[in-house]
Amino acid sequence: MSNLRSKHPDPHADRRSPWGWATALVVDDDPISRAIIARLVAQLGVGTVVEAVDGLDGVGRLEAVRPDIVILDVMMPGLDGFEVCRRIRAHADFADVPILVQTGLTAADEHLECFRAGASDVVSKPIRPPEVLARLKVHLENRRMIRDLRDAHSRMATELEGARKMQAALLPRLHLLDDIRDRTGLGIEGLVVPSSELGGDFWGVIPLDDGQVMFYTVDFSGHGVTAALNTFRLHTLIGETATGGLEPARFLGQLNQALVGLLPRGQFATMFCAIVDTRHDRLLWSSAGAPPPILATAGGPRFIDSSGVPLGLRANSTYTNRIAPFPSGARLFASRDARSEAVAGAGDRVGESGVMALFPSTAEA
Repeated sequence: MSNLRSKHPDPHADRRSPWGWATALVVDDDPISRAIIARLVAQLGVGTVVEAVDGLDGVGRLEAVRPDIVILDVMMPGLDGFEVCRRIRAHADFADVPILVQTGLTAADEHLECFRAGASDVVSKPIRPPEVLARLKVHLENRRMIRDLRDAHSRMATELEGARKMQAALLPRLHLLDDIRDRTGLGIEGLVVPSSELGGDFWGVIPLDDGQVMFYTVDFSGHGVTAALNTFRLHTLIGETATGGLEPARFLGQLNQALVGLLPRGQFATMFCAIVDTRHDRLLWSSAGAPPPILATAGGPRFIDSSGVPLGLRANSTYTNRIAPFPSGARLFASRDARSEAVAGAGDRVGESGVMALFPSTAEA
């Protein structure tokens, strides 16, 4: 049987103790030794102290007690302290709980065996209260720091997941792409897989008049929260800037002017912007330093010019419109530079030639 003591059972315990949040599990088959240790822990100000009468009882109480520290005797009948240590460490929820082992064993190799079994610290019997209290404080402080870090990480993970969903909401909806296909016959597909929870990559589509469709790809420098915030900034600017009759080069120029005043020094975005004119079978594009897209037509696939100054670096940057035939069956593949850095099955980088090899010599409808 185990005895669950209420908070601060000792009348001399400091009720303002910084350890009132903690739960300690004392495992010892000797009732006198167990009571002494439990009283020391309570005097330290630990909020909840649970006593287990032997190793099997201690292991059985882990799930219910969920201790922040375990004070464990080594020499116990049935399940000794070594095995209790190993079982605690084998449990994913308690793999990093501090275990303070008390033992009458004095040889160095016997202490080493305690550490090998999973002990965090070892104190020798007979117990010296000042030493035990000092070591308890150290391990409880470490436990509190780990707990605080986990809480902070959990909050951050929740916030990042929310931001990731918001970022995904910037991408074109399937019904918009279906509508474009129905009206113009132009099929558009996209894929964004950030290398972290948040990234600086996104793409978009803007239906225009007269069978024209503008689309763009963006890659901000860096990763994480800063890059994600920059995508929201640019997405807002695109919505404010995109109007009918605006050619890609002028579009990029206006976005660049706005970003120069918004982005901190050293941050920038590469961008590819193109208008597909389905009535006149042509492609009009401009680029701000994006990786060269691949245009595949009946004549075969080729890289098209995507030179240009990235957005946000220089206020007076200018951009150039380029044009090429885009007949029925033509395809355009635009992506970030990670495409050529991808690793193939043999462990080698795909490279630009490997990307080009993915396209057949003749474009298919």
